[in-house]
Amino acid sequence: MEWKDETTYSRDNKERIPSVWGIRFKGFRVAVVNKHRLAPNKWVMHCFALGIDTLDLGVESIQPKEIAQDKAIKHVKTKLHSMVNQINQYLHSQKLKSLQNEQTANE
Repeated sequence: MEWKDETTYSRDNKERIPSVWGIRFKGFRVAVVNKHRLAPNKWVMHCFALGIDTLDLGVESIQPKEIAQDKAIKHVKTKLHSMVNQINQYLHSQKLKSLQNEQTANE
């Protein structure tokens, strides 16, 4: 896996400066965008599969893309950990309910 330039260029645009970098994982894609219309002086990220749309990474547009990419991956990792924790909490609560039901049935 590696980051790839996903910038869409106008035919008339002679200056080909990449502004969108994406990386694909199994089941989802992460993109970092420099100078997005909603944040013209910042890097933002998208990961639509995780419900992340135009998140300001707190990285100025003059900073290298690698800084934005690193922050984006860390944000995705944090989001995934949070999702897994929610699932584990649900499973734990279901297990407790099941044990309580067994105790009630045995009384």
